[in-house]
Amino acid sequence: MLHNKDIASEWQNVANLDLESAKFLMNMNSVPFQIVCYHCQQAIEKYLKAFLAFCGNEILKTHDLLMLNKKCEEYDSSFKTIYKDCLETNDYAVHTRYPFYEDLTEGDALLAIKSAERVKEFVTAKI
Repeated sequence: MLHNKDIASEWQNVANLDLESAKFLMNMNSVPFQIVCYHCQQAIEKYLKAFLAFCGNEILKTHDLLMLNKKCEEYDSSFKTIYKDCLETNDYAVHTRYPFYEDLTEGDALLAIKSAERVKEFVTAKI
């Protein structure tokens, strides 16, 4: 039987893959900034779900980072400090995966990576 820490670790492992994928894509000839941003959003989502799993919470089936962050705040009010990272990357969950989404830039992708790294560090320190 898996314990909360084991389940959280599984979520962190998958989140790390998303973050590493985003960084890898930044080295392409023609960087797919939308996909980089998508992977960063996915990483943040999974880090938040790792924390919720660690706390014994049922994993919510949502991509909404603001909702997940608010749920994390119920366990630890300091999650307010990463609210901006969640807000800035929240829309990358679905919208970037379809045509006609606004063009994202290298700056957007770099900010998304920084947000994902901040959330990773924050959640890792909590678990």
